Amino acid sequence: DVAAGLIAWAREHPPWAILAPGTAWGREVASRTAAALGAGLTGDAIALVRDGDELVAWKPAFGGRLVAAIRASSPVQLATIRAGVLARPGPRVHQAPVVERAVTPRGRVHVLGRTRDDDLDALAEAHTVIGVGQGVDPHDYPALDPLLDALGAELGATRKVTDQGWLPRARQIGITGRSIAPRLFVSLGASGKFNHMIGA
Repeated sequence: DVAAGLIAWAREHPPWAILAPGTAWGREVASRTAAALGAGLTGDAIALVRDGDELVAWKPAFGGRLVAAIRASSPVQLATIRAGVLARPGPRVHQAPVVERAVTPRGRVHVLGRTRDDDLDALAEAHTVIGVGQGVDPHDYPALDPLLDALGAELGATRKVTDQGWLPRARQIGITGRSIAPRLFVSLGASGKFNHMIGA
């Protein structure tokens, strides 16, 4: 259990702040850790600032119409961060210890097949994104392949597109989808509603 391990470590080594990704897994681990430690937790932060010994987390409010500064008075402060918001850290030279353990398979689980809906990190790491709205017929998506290849872009979508099942949920951009930070974003057939554009 990741949360249990993090809680035990935090109690022995009180940190100043704990950050977790703004994913379903990250929110679950962070919320359990905060509840066990009696610590403050800010979810889906889009920026972080250190003010003395306090962590100030900036979070969209009222449907993204304004951004509020959230502070926590607890010694340990936690926050989950939206994907694509913070700059990617540089590589670190670190040699992790390798421990080998001999185990005997019990054969109780049989994997019959593996499938994956989409690459969850494709949009977050993309430098160029082409977004499609409901105005683009899904039968016309293959016509966008030359543009995607020329720009080295990933394909994103509005909520109405993913609700129709035309593209996977991992491709949804907006306040209820993913936040992205590309160098170039081209939107096609979208109305440009606020809930969608706040993620681009």
